[in-house]
Amino acid sequence: GANVNTTSDDGDTALHVAAREDKASCVRALLSHPGIDINIKNNIEHTAMMDAKYTSLGVFQQVEKTCSEYPADSYGKVVLCGNSGAGKSTLTQAIINISKPITKTTRFVKRVFGLQDEVEPLTAGIIPHQVDSPYSNMVIYDLAGHHHYYSSHSACLEAISLDSPAIFLLLQDVRKDPDVITKEVFYWSTMIDGVCHKCPQKSSVIVVGTHADLLTPEQLTKKITLLESVAREAISHQKLVNVITVNLRKIYSREMDQFSELLYQTIKDVLSMSPPISMMCHMMLRFFKEKLPPDMDAMTLSDLLAHLKADQDKLIDPDISSIVPILKTLSEKGLILFIPSEDPLNSWIVLHKESILKKVNGALFADPSLKEYI
Repeated sequence: GANVNTTSDDGDTALHVAAREDKASCVRALLSHPGIDINIKNNIEHTAMMDAKYTSLGVFQQVEKTCSEYPADSYGKVVLCGNSGAGKSTLTQAIINISKPITKTTRFVKRVFGLQDEVEPLTAGIIPHQVDSPYSNMVIYDLAGHHHYYSSHSACLEAISLDSPAIFLLLQDVRKDPDVITKEVFYWSTMIDGVCHKCPQKSSVIVVGTHADLLTPEQLTKKITLLESVAREAISHQKLVNVITVNLRKIYSREMDQFSELLYQTIKDVLSMSPPISMMCHMMLRFFKEKLPPDMDAMTLSDLLAHLKADQDKLIDPDISSIVPILKTLSEKGLILFIPSEDPLNSWIVLHKESILKKVNGALFADPSLKEYI
C-alpha cells in the first residue's frame, strides 16, 4: 500500500493536510496507522500537530497525553518456565518487588538484612502479572511446572508469541543430578522452540540456575559449567542471552541487581526490534482502564462497539475494521487476550487474562491431588 508518511512538494503529509483542514475523523484514521510519524516537519518546519485546528488539535492533544499515560508499546513479554520447585513463583515475586523504586538507603538496608518472604507456589496453569516500573514495563507469565499443565502451555504460549519475540527465563534447580539437569533444560528449550516457530524473530532466553546457595563452591562451579554447556547445545534456535545464578532468598543482593539489569536490558533490546504500533492502541488501553467497570472480565466485540458508541468523549471511532487490528496488537503485547471468531462480532476480548490463563486453564488441567488454587 501507499506510504502514510509520503510528503508533497511543500513537505506536507496527509496528516498535515487533515489537521490543517480540521478533518478530525481523518486525523483519527491516520493516527490509527501503525507506521504514522507525527514528528515529520514540512518545509516551514511545522509538524501536523502545530498546524492542527480546533477539533483536530484536541485529538492530537488527547492522543499525546494518552500515549504518555498508557504506553502500550513499552511492555515486554517475560515467560518463566521450568520444573516444579525451580523457584518460578519466588522469582516472579522478586522481579515485582525489585521493580518498585526505592531509595539507595532502603536498598542498602534490605541488602544487609532483607530476606525474600516465603512465596506460596502457584499450581494453576499460567499466572499473568503486569508490572509497571520506572525501570522497565513487562507482562510476566509464570508457568506452572507440574507436568499436568504441559499440554496446555504450548497452546497458550503460541498465541502469546506469534508476532513478536518474548523473553524466556528458563529456571533450573542446580542441586539436581547432571542427567536430570540436561533432560529438563532440553525439554524446556524444545517447548520454547515450539511456541516461537511462527515468530519472524528469535526470542531471547536467559537460563537461571536456582538454589545455588545450597551448594558448596566446588559443587556450584561444576554445576554452572554443566549448565552453560547444556544451555549452549539445547538453545540453538533462539538467542541465548546468558546463563546466571540467583539467590532467591536475598532479592536485594548484588547478584539480583545484576540479574535485574540483564533482564531490563534484554527487554529494551527486544522492544527496539519490535514494529511500531498504532497510537490508537494507547487510546484503547485508556478506554479499557477508564471507561469500563473494573470488575468486567470479558466482553464480545459487539459489546465493545456498543460501549465505544456510548462513550461521550468519543475516544475511538467504533469502526470494526480498525478496531480488530488494535485488539490483536494489545493481545500480542499481553495486555488483553483477543479470541477471534468466524463472526467478528462474536470475538471475545478478555480484559483480565487470569480468567482464562489461571482459572479456566487451571480447572481444565489441574490434577485432583494438587492443592486447589484456582
